[in-house]
Amino acid sequence: MTTRSVPRGAALGLPSARLLSGCGAGNDESESSTSSSAQTPDTSPAELNVSVTDVPGSDQQVQRITVTSDEADSSPSPYDLAFQSDVNGTLEELQDTEHSTPEQPLMVLNPFGTNTTGLYVRFATEGEGTFDYTITSDGHETFSRTAKNHATEPDVFESQLIGLVAGTENTLTTTWRPDEGDPVENTVKISEPRSQAGYTNQLERDVQGDPEQLADGMFLLSGSYQAGPYGFLFDNHGTLRAELPIESHMLDRFERYEDTLIYPVGDHTLARVDGLGRVVNSYDLGRYEMHHDFELTENGQALILVSDTSRDSIEDILISLDLATGEYEEVIDFADLLKGYKDLTNSYEAPDSDGVIVDDWLHLNSVDFNDAEDSVIVSGRENSTIIKVGSVHGDPVVDYLIGQDELWEGSGLEDALLTKDGDFSDTGGQHAVFRMEDDSLEDGQQLLSIFDNSYWRILSREDYNGPVPEDATEVSGSDQGEDSHVRTYLVDENEGTYSQVDGFDVPYSSIVSSAQRVGDNTVVNSGQAFVLSEHDENNNVIATYSYDGENYSYRGMKYSFDDFWYES
Repeated sequence: MTTRSVPRGAALGLPSARLLSGCGAGNDESESSTSSSAQTPDTSPAELNVSVTDVPGSDQQVQRITVTSDEADSSPSPYDLAFQSDVNGTLEELQDTEHSTPEQPLMVLNPFGTNTTGLYVRFATEGEGTFDYTITSDGHETFSRTAKNHATEPDVFESQLIGLVAGTENTLTTTWRPDEGDPVENTVKISEPRSQAGYTNQLERDVQGDPEQLADGMFLLSGSYQAGPYGFLFDNHGTLRAELPIESHMLDRFERYEDTLIYPVGDHTLARVDGLGRVVNSYDLGRYEMHHDFELTENGQALILVSDTSRDSIEDILISLDLATGEYEEVIDFADLLKGYKDLTNSYEAPDSDGVIVDDWLHLNSVDFNDAEDSVIVSGRENSTIIKVGSVHGDPVVDYLIGQDELWEGSGLEDALLTKDGDFSDTGGQHAVFRMEDDSLEDGQQLLSIFDNSYWRILSREDYNGPVPEDATEVSGSDQGEDSHVRTYLVDENEGTYSQVDGFDVPYSSIVSSAQRVGDNTVVNSGQAFVLSEHDENNNVIATYSYDGENYSYRGMKYSFDDFWYES
């Protein structure tokens, strides 16, 4: 066993890495809304101890790196860049002393702490080539991919292999195919990678169509509170292939930024993680607490839905974070933008909160940004309204509202309401409002994909007794006698109208949930019914996946990870 110790705050030896902490603002009410996030040295560093051990039960040397702290009351976080610096240094030492060929590569389980079943692989080569791998394990379908090479130096292959199944013995067969020379095959048994969450490694799959129609990729199941703060990636057979631990909040979605993934890892923290699983940057948002969604712009800004913890109203602000500099600022305060409506609302006792009063008057739950227009479309769950805002980075203005007309009476924003064109139900407590790409649309038109929960309960408008959407119900939770709906709206800003051009019923979920277009298919998560499904272009179910949960799972989305973990 190898052991080494270094102080907290050591610099990560990567050109793209920065030490960021959001000025250590926490909930300081005096903090400016614009903040630089360059980290200052820790004046009282704790020792981080790194140990390297062999993984028991493997028939070839596979190693594990463990990082502990001298502070007995705390465990080091993998999203602390000092943790990453230690691990990176340890891997460099191992590279100098052990394993250098395709027949006997360096293999380390989850060295960077960001994927409990990820396997780091590195070896020297004599030129370029490709690296194929296949994973087999009892009770699960075979998983095969071609791994992407992330090495920055020539004549080296370095990657993270995704697909090991927790809680079972895996047989990994790798084949290095050099551009010049004969293939080199290697087989190793890896015994029971650790699962931190203890979540199921196999969903119950019901195939109702042609499974060949399922889109390539893996399903991200996020916000499954039975298992705590983790993101889970399941393949098309329903097998858990990656378990991504985070610190709090939920893994709302992945966004690609250059050669990395951006995703939330805490209530106030976004991380930037490379294809090896290494955290190369961490962004602390100070007093701003993330809520449900974010998206990247083309110039490397993260637009994030947040609450300002220094004030009473919640879930009603959009901030912009510069991923290059770590600076962030408010770009839309919806309490100001929609002041006329907010003045009509009231605070209320949050359900099941034992008397906690909240000013949750809007409850934004999804954001979709358009670079060409500098506009966002957001979903307000509390008032069942879809809101488009223009000039996001200038002087924001409400472009349109889609919601119950009577609810907006007296707000001064009535002229922004679009007119319904057709006979269909408006949404109730909708989630996941995303634009759909369609080159045939004219300027001023958009197709919107919507998960319509069809749930109507507006606690912040005690005075409202007007009409509600015809499909909406006040039934809370999941009820087999009710339906939620996936709807596609055509918005025509030129005519000031919206119409429903497509839609289908899905299992009922009064809150949370998502619908996402993936190619011609639609991936749907009914979060309180605990059902994930994929539908073909005609809205027919290809397959459903049932999973366990106590309250709900927030989202289910699908990603291919081509040119990130895998060769395209």
